[in-house]
Amino acid sequence: MNSGDDEAARHSKLMTDELVKSLGKKRQHDLAVLDFSKAFDRVPHKRLLSKLHHYGIKGQTLN
Repeated sequence: MNSGDDEAARHSKLMTDELVKSLGKKRQHDLAVLDFSKAFDRVPHKRLLSKLHHYGIKGQTLN
């Protein structure tokens, strides 16, 4: 697992913990889950990197 996966797992656990606590208090819940994990599989990577660089996103940020 890489650090991005670790971070996603940590956030997922925190969200789940908060949801369980809130359910115990019989509160209303609305939840929208978006999965972008495959969204960038269809994007030409060189083109994406070029656009990110244009907007100042470069170097360590992309790792």
